[in-house]
Amino acid sequence: MLALNGEVDKTSALIKLKKQFANSPELDLVEKEILSWGKRFERLKEVAMAANPDIITFQEMDHLHQFITDPEFGKKYTCCVDETMMMNLAQEYYTPAKYNEKGEKKSDELRTDNYLDHLLKSRVAFAPKSYSNARNFRLKRMKDSPSEEDDKTLVDDDGVAIFWDKEKYRAVELGFLKHPDSKKKSEAIVAVVLEEKKTKKLINVLSAHFPSGAEEKKEKERLDVLKNNKKWTYKHILLREKSESDQPKKSIWVVDDYGDDAKFDGIVSYLKHYVGREKMDLSKTIFPTDVNSKPEFPLTTLPSPVDVEDGVLTDGKTNAWKFLQSIPNFECVWVQSKILAPGGNSINPPSFPISVNKMRGPSSDQPDKIGEHQCELTDHIFTSYCRSKVIDKVTLRSTKIEVETAPKMYESEEGKAEQELYPTMIMPSDHLPVIVDIELAQTASS
Repeated sequence: MLALNGEVDKTSALIKLKKQFANSPELDLVEKEILSWGKRFERLKEVAMAANPDIITFQEMDHLHQFITDPEFGKKYTCCVDETMMMNLAQEYYTPAKYNEKGEKKSDELRTDNYLDHLLKSRVAFAPKSYSNARNFRLKRMKDSPSEEDDKTLVDDDGVAIFWDKEKYRAVELGFLKHPDSKKKSEAIVAVVLEEKKTKKLINVLSAHFPSGAEEKKEKERLDVLKNNKKWTYKHILLREKSESDQPKKSIWVVDDYGDDAKFDGIVSYLKHYVGREKMDLSKTIFPTDVNSKPEFPLTTLPSPVDVEDGVLTDGKTNAWKFLQSIPNFECVWVQSKILAPGGNSINPPSFPISVNKMRGPSSDQPDKIGEHQCELTDHIFTSYCRSKVIDKVTLRSTKIEVETAPKMYESEEGKAEQELYPTMIMPSDHLPVIVDIELAQTASS
């Protein structure tokens, strides 16, 4: 596979390779024991429940309904901001967005004009990508291998989701910043404000998923998501107490704006809005995200002009990680934990930390990516509070097996790293989970 990557006509050669392995018993075993979604879901759930965090964020989540309605996971965690909607788990209050199968896109719920209204109406902290590859691949698999359990109405797009322990927290605000209008697809960053029930302290949790790819043009795409002067649209809802004569107060959700002076020109400005509110409401902000960019990625010029306070390098060049790290009063937990230097370099070279270690095999639905090895640190948590501790492993309750978490250290992308690819029989994702204890004033959240 690696040799084929050097061929001029790489894609056609890799498609041929995929066909050669179409009936491989070894690959069939991998599909059944490692890549089978049923088994991966149970393993993902077990890792999450073993870690027992207060807050969980998922990127590339395309089975939201299953997590919400799972008897074990859904009993402890929710992403639904409306508590009256989640009183009875059997209600199955969330359903994926509907598309017009006849091709009339005006009625599609994730179409540009409908996108934000649909997200707010759903009342869940989930921002899906419209017309995503994940949804298309899943529908294709269902068509190729139909099952009585298949339900097309529950097939979701992949997106970013935020869950929280519903016994400890309640949501008081939900917002979305939609990427600049596109004729083809819609995507957004999601923000939820959680109130700790015991202390009434607030935590702002935001999450996003950035474009992937190692080429410089892909880094420019990531920087373009962080800041550009195109039209960004946004909406949010707030929990308010409403009182009527002779009636007890009740909480209702109301649509609100971010203020008359609110103007967002990218994810960085959205993050700054929440960090800037902290003096007013004493909240703290955390931003777990898959940046899809290494901290040491080569520097490039931002697509849009920046202000001096943005803190980019003086020559006007930066990369996605450095631009996020430059936000005032905001810092990556890898820096706080002395894993990375403030500039993004490893503290202990030649070893370097990674959170993802994968190589697409010959059964991939994206043949042009077969043989690509991704071994790097792309998953990060940024926080406005500087005390955090990385958890290096969790113990599964059923088997007492210890599961590694990010970051894992390697001295080279070859050799040992190539022998320890994910997912495995134990680790269900090609990304290691990032588990961090973040101290927020008198409270601690992970």
